[in-house]
Amino acid sequence: MKLSKVLSPLRQGPFARYIAGETVSMVGTWMQFFAQGWVLTALTQKATVLGAINFASGIPMLLLTMLGGSLADRHDKRRILFCVLGAQIACALALGWLIASKGIAIWHILVAAIVLGIASAFEVPAVSALVPELVRRDQIGNAIALDRSLFHLTRLIGPAVSGALIGWYGAASAYYVNALSFLPLAAALLSIAPRVAGSADEEAKRSGGIRDGIAYVRGDAPTRSMIVLMSLTTFFVSPFLLVLMPLYSRVTLGLPAEKMGVLMAISGIGSFTGALGLLSVPHGHRATALKVAAGLIALGLGGLAASASLRLACFAIVCLALGLSATFGISNIIIQERAPDHLRGRVSAVAGLSFFGLVPFSGLLVAGTVDWIGMRHAMACAAILFAASAAVLLAGIRRLASAPFPSEARQAPSAIPPLADAK
Repeated sequence: MKLSKVLSPLRQGPFARYIAGETVSMVGTWMQFFAQGWVLTALTQKATVLGAINFASGIPMLLLTMLGGSLADRHDKRRILFCVLGAQIACALALGWLIASKGIAIWHILVAAIVLGIASAFEVPAVSALVPELVRRDQIGNAIALDRSLFHLTRLIGPAVSGALIGWYGAASAYYVNALSFLPLAAALLSIAPRVAGSADEEAKRSGGIRDGIAYVRGDAPTRSMIVLMSLTTFFVSPFLLVLMPLYSRVTLGLPAEKMGVLMAISGIGSFTGALGLLSVPHGHRATALKVAAGLIALGLGGLAASASLRLACFAIVCLALGLSATFGISNIIIQERAPDHLRGRVSAVAGLSFFGLVPFSGLLVAGTVDWIGMRHAMACAAILFAASAAVLLAGIRRLASAPFPSEARQAPSAIPPLADAK
């Protein structure tokens, strides 16, 4: 694929400004994510506590994400995101002050997790629906891939910078920098014009209920398959990378803050590579790419289970992150390309629940398993179970792109045939 076509979404001014602001913001977010893991593992070494924090963050998302998707379809997404930014800035400043004053306790982090979970329930569908609105329809796939690439590129920067800052100035500094990092994104959102109102019929469809989004997903086989795949990945794999990696790094491998930051940053290499690879996957070879990605996930998680050194762990986590990035990226592109404009927020919310709705439960379950049988054994079991489940789902699909391109069948789920290659 020509580089000019790959980068064509950046010629759209609103999208370019949004991406610039989002990149700065995500560096700060990954800094705080790393710092929180460091702070928590200093307060406790029980995996179930980390799982409980994740559970507290995920439950509001499970309960409110569909409402967030409905609001994203009905109202100005920028205003929703401004409210979200306010909550995120307030939490970052409050936690930073508590850490600096040495008054931080687990319950403070728990309360902040609940607040941020509520904010994310409205942020995720609003952002997922906003990005496709900033480019032409034929640029949606590349726009999402670029967005994911920069998202994962920040994983190379944020943890490494955060680890250095913690060593120099303490963990509070990462929280304060994160609070400042939201300001460029706020400025970018201010520069984006509101969505142009559609016809009376289209606006009426936008005002429909949550059930419309669920009905669309149930009736569209490619969308439904991608949501199932993301759910399997979330249930068996994501808790190790998103919830338990600080414990794995600090306790299982015995790494100091600087090397723990390196390991987290290295995972960003795999994620960034996987996201970039989305730009070169031909439309008719997405199923093959998903099978390769699933294999890398199983290999990476199994490798982490067997790793006894930082070098081997780095190799394994690159494989794991590459596979996860490609799986979620391709799945999301397919979902967004097919979603009707008036349902995009609600469809995004359903897709988001396959991750955020499961993470609180899978995180708690996996954390309990880790405390029961140990980190390495839990990772090995999860790798085997994921490989088997993904093989069953993907075995009968030769060409995921066999369903018509969205412009050919957009009006209703009934107009979209099931996957032609299902055996």
